[in-house]
Amino acid sequence: MGGGLNLFGLRKDGSEFPVDIMMRPMDGADGPLVLSFVRDVSFQRMAQELLRRSDQQLRSIVDSVKDYAIFLLDPEGHVATWNPGAQRIKGYSADEIIGQHFSVFYPNDDAGRKKAQEQLRIAKAKGRFEAEGWRIRKDGSRFWANAIITAIYDPHNELTGFAKVTRDFTDRKRAEEALMLQLSTVLLANVDIRKMLSAISASIRDVVPHDCATLALRDPVSGGLREQFLEAGEGKQASHAETIISIENSPAGSAYRLGEPVLLERINLGPYAKETVRNLTDKQMLSGCWVPLINRGQTLGTLMVASRMESAFTQREVDMLGQIAGQIAMAVNNGLVFRQIADLRDKLSQEKKYLEDELNMEHRFEDIIGESTGLRHVLKEIATVAPTDPTLETAEREHILRVLRETRGMIGGPDGAAERLGLKRTTLNSKLKKLGIERRDYM
Repeated sequence: MGGGLNLFGLRKDGSEFPVDIMMRPMDGADGPLVLSFVRDVSFQRMAQELLRRSDQQLRSIVDSVKDYAIFLLDPEGHVATWNPGAQRIKGYSADEIIGQHFSVFYPNDDAGRKKAQEQLRIAKAKGRFEAEGWRIRKDGSRFWANAIITAIYDPHNELTGFAKVTRDFTDRKRAEEALMLQLSTVLLANVDIRKMLSAISASIRDVVPHDCATLALRDPVSGGLREQFLEAGEGKQASHAETIISIENSPAGSAYRLGEPVLLERINLGPYAKETVRNLTDKQMLSGCWVPLINRGQTLGTLMVASRMESAFTQREVDMLGQIAGQIAMAVNNGLVFRQIADLRDKLSQEKKYLEDELNMEHRFEDIIGESTGLRHVLKEIATVAPTDPTLETAEREHILRVLRETRGMIGGPDGAAERLGLKRTTLNSKLKKLGIERRDYM
């Protein structure tokens, strides 16, 4: 009775209370009767009011958020709600977008629409889906989005829809791309590994905030990792000398041996020997992340960042460090190869000089040659052996071929072989001609 009405009863003491009344007609011995049921619904009304206020507060919070697009989707993926943050980021008003399928935010091709459906499928199966990628605004412009889709179920475990939260990370994406380009340029220009330290620290601090960082490379003599602290900041030199870290029972060693990142939310509570992290705990570092330096399937060492805050690094920072570590590993490998080539060149130069000194000490060169044209020709051939030693040329030739294969034969451009090798394009072309490298050798 009174559907849609707020009915109240009156107690003996005169106080009112909300009621729900149900009436049923009956036939009695003296005529028709009405059976009445009166129920006090004070608690139900109180719960409804609390729920209404909670929904209102939540709506106020969602509507006040300007940096996040927060909205609901129905089970098929159609937009059901819209907040001001979504309008600011995506450009659509609520009237324009509600009822449309959310694939409208993806690139306008079959791949984009399939990606939208696949993300709903994963969210439904796993309860949650998170990813980053390019999305499309109403005006057709692109932005780099971080999106989280969460499946919503009713008490009967029936899917009622999805909640979607999106952030515009375009500025961060551009900063990361600029960082990777800057890092590649700096690293490839410095084949001296030690000179890379300040460049690495200054670059990664822009996108992965941290209090200290280290670079550790495998030491062939000790069998451990030779670790060097990177610069503490602009104009400051690293204040720690190199240390040797065991690859057993240390976070750096685990990252090196397993080829996977190691993330410690509390360094001092990790499952590793205390002495292997003492250089960090002595500096009050609480959390840290170690990523392996891998180039062409070979692990060269590790990169580590640490913070004085607990749980300072998320999966995003781990992924970003992994990209940086890939660039560093490539540069370190180039540095090692060029160092080997330089060492070979120095060795051959020393041997050539020793041979010349020996000849000059025993006899005057012209006296040995005399008037013999044949002998002059032979000695001239011998003099060219050192600079064109097959060992030196083979090492340099194989290294250049390997880089050309990795770049699929592309010589110029930011991702070309010349950039990877730290050479000018004209210089690389000259080396290809000198070493007899033709296109069929690397394609």
